[in-house]
Amino acid sequence: DTATTEIYTLSLHDALPICLMRRLDAEELTMQNIAAEAGVSVRVLYRHFEGKDDLLVALIEESQIVFARLIEKATADIADPLERLGEALYFATTEARQHTDQNFSRAMARFTVQTSVTSPDQVMAAHRPVILVLAGMVEEAMQSGQIEVGDSEVAASNLFDVYEAHQRNVYLGNSLGGSRPASGELIRFCLLGLGARIPPGWEKKLGQRNRGRATAAS
Repeated sequence: DTATTEIYTLSLHDALPICLMRRLDAEELTMQNIAAEAGVSVRVLYRHFEGKDDLLVALIEESQIVFARLIEKATADIADPLERLGEALYFATTEARQHTDQNFSRAMARFTVQTSVTSPDQVMAAHRPVILVLAGMVEEAMQSGQIEVGDSEVAASNLFDVYEAHQRNVYLGNSLGGSRPASGELIRFCLLGLGARIPPGWEKKLGQRNRGRATAAS
């Protein structure tokens, strides 16, 4: 039944990331060792997933659903559309790491890259929850006249591509060598690319709202 399926899927998601994702590449994973780690038979595993890629895509999608909710929560009380978009990008590239296990995030970054090679369309669809959240923010900033783009969803997809490149640099290494650009510099680059007119240093105020909350709570 539905309840049993949900409980089973949750236990599988717990077993696979913690015990296997940290130590194996996608190529080394098999339905057999996944089933063994999860404590179920291979036949039962195939009832829920068509294969290894299907399972990995399900994990990616679940992580993106959670990520989208965190972005919305972190920016819920920001009225200015451009500031809200900037804070969303700041949260994604900086503060979101405080909400996740770093080893798990590193494994997810590696698996996302590897699974994108074998199942690109499915991985693209798995990222939709976050892209749609960003698209809504881009649309609001467009309607307010703060940015100039032709299609909000295309713009959001481009922002997500930049975010994914940032994640790969953080967790898998900087392919260009040297230090990574600061989060504020990256966000400024993105917003200027969307036609935003922001004064010098505007990006430095990003994150202050949540830092203020943390200080008040302590």
